Amino acid sequence: MLGLHVYTSEGGNMSEHIWEEIVQDYLTTNRSVLVSRQYEITDEHDWNICPDLLAIDFATRQIWFVEVTAGSNADKIAGKSTTFQTEVVPRLRKQLAKFAIVTDDSGWRYGLWAFVREKIAESLRAKIVPHVELAKVSALEDIACPWEYWEARRKQENISSTGGRAVATS
Repeated sequence: MLGLHVYTSEGGNMSEHIWEEIVQDYLTTNRSVLVSRQYEITDEHDWNICPDLLAIDFATRQIWFVEVTAGSNADKIAGKSTTFQTEVVPRLRKQLAKFAIVTDDSGWRYGLWAFVREKIAESLRAKIVPHVELAKVSALEDIACPWEYWEARRKQENISSTGGRAVATS
């Protein structure tokens, strides 16, 4: 059981944030990952952007700008990918250093990880991969049932450092 609270409106619809909660639980199943929800990335010129989640994987030295949508259209995520490397990454890198979250930037990789409906995952992947050096697109259906799908995520936790690079062990 995920231990999630499902909030309903008068119409009985699930909270729009339930998928973000499920994704957060999925990401932090690997205990080397810390997540911040709605982490605001800003600069001195009033530029800002907030991913649904910011996930920092200390074992693999990867920082993920995570976007989640259960909608049938992921154009907003595709749009964010076009400026990810040039606009988001430099500002995020600077901000994480400023707050001493990631002080030694060497070896850290920044990526965009989208969680969307299975039927639009491949289309979104094709749109973001040309723009983002480290990109993942996962289907919400694949992560919503932990008893079936999360075992592979937990196995990723078995990481050891070899020669300064993190490699998975089996």
